[in-house]
Amino acid sequence: MRRLLLALLLLVPLAGWTKDAPFFLHDGDRMVFYGDSITDTEWYPTLVQTYVLTRFPHWRNTFYNRGQSGDNAASLARFGRDVVALHPNAFTFMMGYNDPGYQRATAAGLDKFTDNVATSVAMARQADPKVRPLLISPTPSEVAVSNDNRWVSHDYYPLTLFNYADSEGRLAARLHVPFVDMNTLYGQTLGLGRVMVGDSFRLSRDGVHPQQEGQTFIAYHLLRGMGAAAPLAAVTVDAKAGKATPVHCTVRGLTVKDGTVRFTRLCDSLPYPTPEVARPIAFLVRLDDTLNDDALTVTGLTAPAYALSIDGVHLADVPAGELAQGINLSRFSDSPLWAQPLALFAAVRAKDLLDCAFWRNYVTTGKADGAGQAKNPADKAEVDAAHAEVDKAWQACYTLNTPAPHEIALAPLAAPTADFQAQTGRPLAQAFLDASLSPLPIDWDKLSVDNGPVKLSIANPNALPRSGSVTWNCPPGWTVTPATADFTLEPGKKADLAFTVTGHPGTKIAGLPTVTMRWSWAAAWAYPMTRSLELELQPHWTVHQAHGPVTIDGKLDDWADAAHFTLDDVSFIDPAVPGKRALWHGSADLSATFYTQWDAQNLYLAAVVRDDVHIQHEVPSMMWSQDMLQVAVMMEQSGKPWARYEFGFGSYDDHDAAEPYSAMPKDAAPMHFVSRRGDGTCTYEIAIPWSRLVPFTPAAGKSFRLTYCVGDADPQPGKGYNYLAWTPGIAYGKNPFDMAFVTLAE
Repeated sequence: MRRLLLALLLLVPLAGWTKDAPFFLHDGDRMVFYGDSITDTEWYPTLVQTYVLTRFPHWRNTFYNRGQSGDNAASLARFGRDVVALHPNAFTFMMGYNDPGYQRATAAGLDKFTDNVATSVAMARQADPKVRPLLISPTPSEVAVSNDNRWVSHDYYPLTLFNYADSEGRLAARLHVPFVDMNTLYGQTLGLGRVMVGDSFRLSRDGVHPQQEGQTFIAYHLLRGMGAAAPLAAVTVDAKAGKATPVHCTVRGLTVKDGTVRFTRLCDSLPYPTPEVARPIAFLVRLDDTLNDDALTVTGLTAPAYALSIDGVHLADVPAGELAQGINLSRFSDSPLWAQPLALFAAVRAKDLLDCAFWRNYVTTGKADGAGQAKNPADKAEVDAAHAEVDKAWQACYTLNTPAPHEIALAPLAAPTADFQAQTGRPLAQAFLDASLSPLPIDWDKLSVDNGPVKLSIANPNALPRSGSVTWNCPPGWTVTPATADFTLEPGKKADLAFTVTGHPGTKIAGLPTVTMRWSWAAAWAYPMTRSLELELQPHWTVHQAHGPVTIDGKLDDWADAAHFTLDDVSFIDPAVPGKRALWHGSADLSATFYTQWDAQNLYLAAVVRDDVHIQHEVPSMMWSQDMLQVAVMMEQSGKPWARYEFGFGSYDDHDAAEPYSAMPKDAAPMHFVSRRGDGTCTYEIAIPWSRLVPFTPAAGKSFRLTYCVGDADPQPGKGYNYLAWTPGIAYGKNPFDMAFVTLAE
């Protein structure tokens, strides 16, 4: 069948893509985003959809995100179910990250990958000869971000992915399908950021999965590959003659009174919104100039400079000469022009989450077919109701994408001002500040916050001084004093700002204060540079010596006096992003009670994990991608870096498996591990000999660092590679010093 499909592929006439095509998509298209975890409920499909809704507000398209964490191009049956069955007019295919198996590239592996990609394209074309595929190569890994070998931090893996991208590009040329070399384009953007900023510039927390800033660049490069163009609108005003020439917009009510130019403009479309977190770095790809050219040109002015405002909001003071040359209104990030497209972006995101939830809950479970139709009449009402929720969310998007008018005013200023647009030539390295926030100690025995000082460290690695402000946002029950502060940093200097954080009695430890820094890298610069950090807690926990022998049998009947605690709050879901946390459905979905005790021979660990669906069938080295218990321990070494030990424990249908993720001491005694599964629970019981945790000799009063997390691989959108983690430093972003302090007691 595969050979037949490949043969048919060469016979199918090309359709829907030429050099002269203005844009990859057409009005009325159904489009599928197909891929792995970098697509799975991620931001770039949402951003591409938002571009279509903003730039073509009269179009009516349908989009589906069918990314599956951990998947690869060999999943041909899934491709048939999740792409072909939807009868798309177009689809993107972004695989390749997982296909090499995190190993070095081989000729056999490359051949297998390109064969699977070609077969997928053939399957789609066999179903619809006019379908328009678009192949996307995998993004490169950020080796420098993580030292955790579970994440693909091997030095050779970027080259492996480059080889896969190169092979896919040559395949695309042979198949005559469009190709976006995301590996090169995203890599160039990442490299430019590193050149300008240094190692503090990063687009992922784990070296693998781009965060929203990185996803913004994926969407940008994909849109450019799809033919997205810059022109949004243009207005040329002759103030002396009182005339306006609009392009892709209408102008009414133009007046010039007492030197002030004022008019109302209605554009044919909306600007494409850049997520707020990505705005300070969006000009690495000149995003506004290449996707949002909103030109305002004003001639015949008599004052040296003018105060620009939109809907009464002052944006900047602009020289008259610059206005005569033309400015791009999209560069002003605080403009009211952004409010509507950002609201639309949020609505598209909400729709995406609902659609992915429908797919996970009904299609992947077999209740519905790939097209979303109920397979069993008994499920039809439930499936139809879920469909209706998605449709309702779509309608909410279309109520937000009709352009609205805005009033633009230019008021004369007596004094000249600096050229705003010239600021784009300033190096980005003169903008970024490094920052870190010390954790707040918490007595984990009493679950009470140790009110006290927290230090915000800000460093200026630039050649120019930087000044800015700090503002704390506190949820109910929390107070930070002072709530605001200002800072000025000379080149190469560092400042430590001290704050007192108070958690009032009865305050939940979930929902922590957030500090936001704002600064400008030029007096006339319109982009506010911002950086936000959430306060982190540093647990201090007492673990008691076992009263008697501990039998590792999975029953926990000899753990009654062991120190324990329960994680059952959304604040412990990692990664800590709203889209991921929104997918947690309470303690029955995922929660855990952790137990710890010790004796002279072993450190004893146990966990009772409540999980409505237990999935574990990966090889031990990959068990972290499904349901499992993960433990990290750090022991202090005199005059040396702390010794770090990390373990994964998996409960399989027919056996248990323990996997060390770090080097073990030679001649260490074996670990003992047993799991026991019940109705919606999985119990893990473990004994780790102290000889596996050198250099450490157990005794009351001695301390080390410890943390736990449990993985969740439920068939829900975005849950792949998500965790319930006690502290940071174990799942995403391997910072070992975020782990808890544990003190042994008799």
